[in-house]
Amino acid sequence: MRTVHEGRTDYQCKECGLAFTQSSHLRTHVKGVHEKIKPHHCGQCESSYCSLQQLRIHVNAVHEKRRDYKCERCESSFGYVGALKTHAKLAHEKIRDYHCELCNRLFGLPRNLKLHIKAIHEKKNAR
Repeated sequence: MRTVHEGRTDYQCKECGLAFTQSSHLRTHVKGVHEKIKPHHCGQCESSYCSLQQLRIHVNAVHEKRRDYKCERCESSFGYVGALKTHAKLAHEKIRDYHCELCNRLFGLPRNLKLHIKAIHEKKNAR
């Protein structure tokens, strides 16, 4: 438990470099992401997961529409802890980690940077 509270990520994926605080989380990641082993299937849609915990989170958030993760700074709530963390980072902390190397504009999410490059820079180059 020491690594979790200290923010240490001692277990790194050899495939993609993603780091985890627990070896079990690394194993789950490798199984699901790189080996595509997802034996836990949702009975309500086509989704499948590598752990029962991930399946339960999916069912609660998507099918039962539960929003158990509440923002402490505003009235927003989310079905996934990752969505809450992203919300806090973007809406309250105003963190913009992704910058466009072509115009230096900053973005909070990598997908927004990709959309920006396609819409602005690749469009200009296509002319």
